[in-house]
Amino acid sequence: MSSKIYFNTRRFSPSKWLLGIGTRLHHRLAPTHAKRTASKLLLTPQRNQRDDHEPAGLVKQAVHTSEGLLMSYRLGQGPLWLLMHGWSGSASQFYPLMSHIAAQGFTAIAYDHPAHGQSAGNTGHLPRFVRAFDELATKLASEAGPLHGIIAHSMGGAVTLSSRQPGIDTLPLLLISPVLDYVPQLYGMVARSGYSIRLFDAVVKE
Repeated sequence: MSSKIYFNTRRFSPSKWLLGIGTRLHHRLAPTHAKRTASKLLLTPQRNQRDDHEPAGLVKQAVHTSEGLLMSYRLGQGPLWLLMHGWSGSASQFYPLMSHIAAQGFTAIAYDHPAHGQSAGNTGHLPRFVRAFDELATKLASEAGPLHGIIAHSMGGAVTLSSRQPGIDTLPLLLISPVLDYVPQLYGMVARSGYSIRLFDAVVKE
């Protein structure tokens, strides 16, 4: 999904007006095709192409979940801290912070959300991210011990706050630019882009 849809804050533009007209007509004339197209556009993150330098000792591991393979990245030894990136991000953006955490005597584990970084998938949305996180956290608890804290950026914060993972509400949380009231904000951003809100609502409900 292009960031121009979600992060365009201009109040009016000809392209925005045309986008609204076009998507409303598309939805009215070919609703099935319109929903399929909207899903591809609005739920497809941009793969992070950053070439971040991997810290020495970094261990990569693919983790099987119901949402596909998730690529995880582990550094250090000690109590476990989990790091989560936001929409169109990747775990690699946390490499410097992971090195710092590991140097303090902890284990830092980051992972790529579905359809992000080196994880599997083409589309992403909050319920998918939450399911993947809950399964990953359960597997980590059985293999490496319980989580001691979570650091999450942007949409990763929404995943943390939406999780049903037992005990997460008692952990130290560092939420960086968290997305709060996720659903109302999402609808607001799509509406400001000019995209048909009725079409977007149909995609969300499906």
